[in-house]
Amino acid sequence: MTLATANAYAASLASTLMVAIVIFRAGDGTIGVYLNSQAVSLAFR
Repeated sequence: MTLATANAYAASLASTLMVAIVIFRAGDGTIGVYLNSQAVSLAFR
C-alpha cells in the first residue's frame, strides 16, 4: 500500500469515527498507523 492510499483510507476512517489517526513511515520503509482507541472506546459507551 502506498502512503497516498493509506492517507486516503485514514482520512475516510477518521471522518467516519471522528478520531485522530496518525500515519507514519518507519525507518525500514514500512507504513504504520496509530488510531486513538481511547476516543473510539469512549464514543461507543
